[in-house]
Amino acid sequence: MKNQPLLSIGDLFRKSFHAYKDRALSMGVLMLIPFLAFVVIGILLLPLIIALFFSNFNTTLVLLSIVVFFVFVLICCVINILSYIALFYCLKKTVPLTIDNIKGLFLKAWGVFGNYLWITFLTGLMVILGFLLLIIPGIIFSVWFCLATFVFVFEGTRGSKALQQSKQLVKGYWWAVFGRIIVLQITTTIISL
Repeated sequence: MKNQPLLSIGDLFRKSFHAYKDRALSMGVLMLIPFLAFVVIGILLLPLIIALFFSNFNTTLVLLSIVVFFVFVLICCVINILSYIALFYCLKKTVPLTIDNIKGLFLKAWGVFGNYLWITFLTGLMVILGFLLLIIPGIIFSVWFCLATFVFVFEGTRGSKALQQSKQLVKGYWWAVFGRIIVLQITTTIISL
């Protein structure tokens, strides 16, 4: 079977713009939630920090502060990852901005949280192994497996099969995908500056 040509970079940006434009409010809220969680947790930590300061860094209070801090960091990380997964589901299907829809996206994200972490771990492991072999295999593996989380969310493929499917999607398009990743990285870097 002959490979179909990929969309041009310009067409990709146009389609992406329309996809994001149609979902802008929902995606904005999904991106705002981790920030708000971070602010709320910071406010909750403030009394502990003040108590720690006025206790002349009592050992028990220092240990308690460390434990509480790491629990809050873990909570922030989980909320951030759930928000990221929910963004994928928001891209998969346009949902109007309602509290119930945002809650539904987070519940869907929670339902696949473990599987998503597993795929992310496998992808990271393969890329790290590639970079341990030398730089070039690491770059090759990065491109092969860059679509694994998308395959998981959009096609429901789990575990190592998502990595295999990602590699299969890239097959025959490696240089085109690599070029698009580079252009995307440069564009996001310029925008973030």
